[in-house]
Amino acid sequence: MIKTKRQYYTYISAAKSEHYRFVESYCKYTELDKLTSEIAADLLEHVTVWPDGKLDISLNQLNDLANIC
Repeated sequence: MIKTKRQYYTYISAAKSEHYRFVESYCKYTELDKLTSEIAADLLEHVTVWPDGKLDISLNQLNDLANIC
């Protein structure tokens, strides 16, 4: 629990750092022409393709973003 201004600023600084790390991980792939297996391994935790064609996609580091927002 955050009780002081100093704890608050420490928390905010850490969150910003984690946020930037998350954003940097994904921003380098914004202009892709082709998804390679290496890039997919970096971005995706898993992909499930259902018989009806539905896709479930889980991104790496998404939980990290939820923890800092």
